[in-house]
Amino acid sequence: MASSILEDYINWGIIGPDQFTDVNDIDWRDAYKKFQEQRDAHYKAVDVWYTIANLTEEDEFYTIDAYNEWVRNRDIFSHKNSPGVAKVMWESLIGKSLTQEQYDDYISALSNMMESLKLLFMIVDRDPFTEVTTTPPVDVPDGFKTVWRVESGQQIVLPLPSLDNNDTSLIYNFTVYWGDNSSNTITAFDDSDITHTYTTSGDKTVTIVGDCEGWSFSNSTRKLELIQVLSWGDPTLFSGFKYLRFGGTRNLTSLPDGSDGYGTSIRANGSGCSSFEGTFYGCSSLTSIPDNLFDTHSLVTSFQQTFLNCQSLTSIPPGLFDTNTEVTSFNQTFYGCSSLTSIPDNLFDTNTEVTDFSSTFANCNQLTSIPVGLFDYNESVVDFSNTFENCESLSAIPANLFDNNTSVINFNSTFYNCNLLESIPDNLFDNNVLVTNFQQTFFNCNGLTSIPTDLFINNTQVQYFDGIFESCTGLTSITDNLFDTNTLVTNFFGTFQGCTGLASIPDNLFDTNVLVTNFQQTFFNCNGLTSIPTGLFINNTLVTTFNDTFYNCTNLGSIPPGLFDTNTLVNYFVGTFGGCYELTSIPSSLFDNNVSVITFQNTFYGCTGLTAIPPNLFDNNTNVQNFLNTFYNCTNLGSIPDNLFDNNVNVLYFNSTFFNCQSLETIPLGLFDNNTNVQRFEGTFQSCSGLTSIPTGLFDNNTNVTNFQNTFNNCYGLTSIPTGLFDNNTNVTTFQNTFYNCTNLGSIPDNLFDTNVLVTNFQQTFYGCQSLETIPLGLFDNNTNVQYFDGIFYGCYGLTSIPTDLFRSNTSVQSFNFTFYNCYGLTSIPTGLFKYNLSATSFQYTFMRCENLTFNEFTFYDTGEESTRFAGKDVNFYQCFDRSSFTGTQGTAPDLWNCSFSSVNSGLCFAGPGNSITSISNYGNIPAGWK
Repeated sequence: MASSILEDYINWGIIGPDQFTDVNDIDWRDAYKKFQEQRDAHYKAVDVWYTIANLTEEDEFYTIDAYNEWVRNRDIFSHKNSPGVAKVMWESLIGKSLTQEQYDDYISALSNMMESLKLLFMIVDRDPFTEVTTTPPVDVPDGFKTVWRVESGQQIVLPLPSLDNNDTSLIYNFTVYWGDNSSNTITAFDDSDITHTYTTSGDKTVTIVGDCEGWSFSNSTRKLELIQVLSWGDPTLFSGFKYLRFGGTRNLTSLPDGSDGYGTSIRANGSGCSSFEGTFYGCSSLTSIPDNLFDTHSLVTSFQQTFLNCQSLTSIPPGLFDTNTEVTSFNQTFYGCSSLTSIPDNLFDTNTEVTDFSSTFANCNQLTSIPVGLFDYNESVVDFSNTFENCESLSAIPANLFDNNTSVINFNSTFYNCNLLESIPDNLFDNNVLVTNFQQTFFNCNGLTSIPTDLFINNTQVQYFDGIFESCTGLTSITDNLFDTNTLVTNFFGTFQGCTGLASIPDNLFDTNVLVTNFQQTFFNCNGLTSIPTGLFINNTLVTTFNDTFYNCTNLGSIPPGLFDTNTLVNYFVGTFGGCYELTSIPSSLFDNNVSVITFQNTFYGCTGLTAIPPNLFDNNTNVQNFLNTFYNCTNLGSIPDNLFDNNVNVLYFNSTFFNCQSLETIPLGLFDNNTNVQRFEGTFQSCSGLTSIPTGLFDNNTNVTNFQNTFNNCYGLTSIPTGLFDNNTNVTTFQNTFYNCTNLGSIPDNLFDTNVLVTNFQQTFYGCQSLETIPLGLFDNNTNVQYFDGIFYGCYGLTSIPTDLFRSNTSVQSFNFTFYNCYGLTSIPTGLFKYNLSATSFQYTFMRCENLTFNEFTFYDTGEESTRFAGKDVNFYQCFDRSSFTGTQGTAPDLWNCSFSSVNSGLCFAGPGNSITSISNYGNIPAGWK
């Protein structure tokens, strides 16, 4: 009502429309709020005036002439100065005699209205007794009308594209009325006048009259201001559209309802738009679609994404596309219309040229039913992929739904995640004889309990059944001979993956599918399966991959002998039986005929029930390059056969092959002797806690190895390392975590790393080896390329001393973080321990918690080298010597605080109760910032 009062005053001529242009916004709002408080008094005065003057609402009771007459005679009209004359003047003005009672009532109301007027005049900073010059309101014709919600000072930009769908230039020659008594003539899509700035807030009706062939918000930055389309316009004044896009105008709430007399159909220029692709894409506030919206655009060929993500739409008008007989695509038309509950009967009956219904109703998760015969007249359709994907409320599929769609080739994900579906109609696909793709058609339809007999009997051209029944957890059985006629199928990737209710597999299920190359994840996570039919893959001689085929079939108790005998082209057995923890044995000769295999990665991963590996299991697999995680977490595996890998001469990786095989007690002598190409033994025996020894010469022939990271990590049963274990591994670059947490390891052989001259990383190599008592002299003398000794002896609290010059040759080291952390058995630091490690700049926690350690003032440098040892370097000594207690002999701390640095982190370097005058002779000299 408040804005209405202001507009009334402007229209009546009391103030001009430009009065507020220069008014400060904050002052205006405060003042106008006060003015609003007077509105009741104002309207009371108006009501009295109507009554006295016997006027109707159509009468212009506040003409400019009447107002100016009052201005010229304001002294006479003053009731206080001359009430009698004022009464006569008012009677003369209105042409009617007034009783004294009527006049008194009017004067009482007028005094209140005058207060309101005074306040308004104060707001606009104008003398109320100055005559007003007004601009007459612009007469706006009935053109194409839209409503925009703006703030004062805000701009809108007309969204005019340069080209239509066919890259033809669009014509513009129109007048735009901006809804604020101003207008412009536009003659080009990039006309400077398509941008308009408003001086007042509110809803502005923008009207276009003339030729405006295009309208597209595709690249507009002013989408959110549009809230309504009021009218498609008088056809004699507005020529209509050839190209139309409201995409992304998510505050658009409504389209014309026809009440203006100009209909609900989008005005067409000539034959109209050739495509409505994305026209209302993302109009998430649009609640309804008017009847006949597209009726005048008879040549449109595409409705792709027309209403995509219109989340507030609840219904579709019957006959919406009846006149659009040339349409070929309904791709994603109603995708994401999450409030849509039904589809009208016969919606597509006249659209006989349609070829694409992909994702038409995808993500319409409130849709509860599909009309019978919905696609009966769409005989040209080739694509039904994702049509009803994620329609989670859909409970049934009509019988014969696709009977007339004889050209279809694609049913990929058609009913994907329709998890309320309980059955599939018999003969649903009988007439779709050209179909090649059934990928994920019924993915996650977990309400399904059975598959109709002969469901695919006529689909002889099918090539892909990938994931068609994936995650159908309600399925308990597979129909015999289900795929018998589908002889062209090449892929069964994930076909029954996640069918946890499936208890068995029919014999001969794949017998006729002789072209199949891929059985990856076919029965992945079918944890109800207890057995595999003998000869299941006997006719599938072209298969190249069995990756994860039975992965996590947790109740599978056995593998049939000869299961893969005819699959001689197989390259991959990755994860084939991974997670089958009920398996207790592996058939001898299981892989004998699979001579093309290149990887056994994860093949028996997590098979905790296995107790043994058949001798010669991999003898014929001479092309294998990878045994990554092959027996990972086979916790009950008690032994490794002699010569298990003898014929696998091309292997490159043994990473984590026996990781966490806790029951392993020994490693066969010469296990890797023939694997001369191996490059990595990373984590090979990690967490094999039952191992007590390592065979001598285990890696002697593996001269190409570069990585021993984690090889024996957490093998806490090991008590010793063979002398010369790594002598022939001259290409190794990392021993990170190699013997990590080998808590019973009592010693390190002399010269263990002498030949490993390329090593750069010794991080945590002996971390947690708490039984170690000594470090061999010169252990790292030949490792001149080492960069990291972080945590190498962390937690080795059995150590009592550090060899002199332990790190003297390691001049490239950058970091000694945690090197002797928690070595509380150490009693001394050799002089010059880090003197020669001039590249090292980080000593965080190096001796932290070494509670018996006597500090050595010459740990880093000799006397007099304080100014040069760390000059120009950024060094970190954070908590380097921090300890909570001390029980040893007093020593002298290195006077690091006297050294020169570019920068230094000295925080808590000598902190903790264990550091005091009792343990450090020069403790009093240590600055507060170092402790």
